[in-house]
Amino acid sequence: MAQPPVPDRGAGEQPGRGPGLPGGRDPRLAAFAQGDAGDRCPPGAWTGMVLDELSGPDRRCADATDDELIGLLGR
Repeated sequence: MAQPPVPDRGAGEQPGRGPGLPGGRDPRLAAFAQGDAGDRCPPGAWTGMVLDELSGPDRRCADATDDELIGLLGR
């Protein structure tokens, strides 16, 4: 017989992923500011996945600053 799960234990949602997170914006946006790691990364599958997640379902990037938005668009 299987034991019931322990409350407040186990895998939960990953922090810093997807829209609607408690506390506001996704911390990965900062990587796309001018000269940061995301601004310099080459095109590829990983970059496309991150850009898709950061864009959100309506593709608005609502939480991005102007600098981050330019970096996102540049990728």
